[in-house]
Amino acid sequence: MAGELDAIERSFGAAAIAESPQPDAETIARLRSLGYVGFAAPPSGAGGADPKDKIGTMREFRALLTSANEDLKARRHDAAVAKLKKAVALNERAYDAHVLLGSVWQQKGDLERALGEYAAAALLNPGMAAPHLLAADAYLSGGQLERAMERVDRAASLEPDSGEVASVRGRIFERGGRGNEALAEYQRAVALNPSDTSSRGRLVSVAMNLRRYDVAEPQLRMLLKLRYQPARTHFALGRVAEARGDRATAAAEYRRALALDPGLLQARQALSAIGGR
Repeated sequence: MAGELDAIERSFGAAAIAESPQPDAETIARLRSLGYVGFAAPPSGAGGADPKDKIGTMREFRALLTSANEDLKARRHDAAVAKLKKAVALNERAYDAHVLLGSVWQQKGDLERALGEYAAAALLNPGMAAPHLLAADAYLSGGQLERAMERVDRAASLEPDSGEVASVRGRIFERGGRGNEALAEYQRAVALNPSDTSSRGRLVSVAMNLRRYDVAEPQLRMLLKLRYQPARTHFALGRVAEARGDRATAAAEYRRALALDPGLLQARQALSAIGGR
């Protein structure tokens, strides 16, 4: 234990003398456009106010973030922006406030502001992949696939074994019509994070489009075990069976889907099309 503590202490010492990463010109311009003048400068090492004098401020900050989260869930975007701006004014270097504000701007369709907030978050936590993945998602939503991939590559350099990195890269490939590459990335994402139902679902979708039923079927079976959208999963298993010419199994799967969700129109139509009842 003493040896481990010594190693930790030495690592802190190295961190203390390491130079802070400097943002590029594009990042600086984005931060300035948001009013974060001098944001990149590291906080002063000099002693500040007594921490107990900040208790009220921190309580207000946490309350603003909690309320903004509720607004975001209810899609009250303008209310969320107003509260998050107040939160950032209280603590400009709060990583979670910048991430959340970026998400709100992205949902409002203001990608430049969203990218600026993600850039701020990346500067505050330079070792985390998440801000770069969020920026990649913003670029992807705007159809800027090359810029999105640049951000994913940066995230991968920080967290090479991240399933989320593989998943976002798969989405970029899928958006660009590169189905086989998307398939491989989703397979990697699932291997790295077996509980990631979203990547499994995307993997199934791409596999079905590529007629790779050998890949789609085991993923659908696993989704059933994970209790992920069971009605739609049985419907998809029916489509796999039908594509293979197994009409009896397809009809059975469509019936299972309808038993779970009688309003699932696709399953009812598919069952009728193959002569089922």
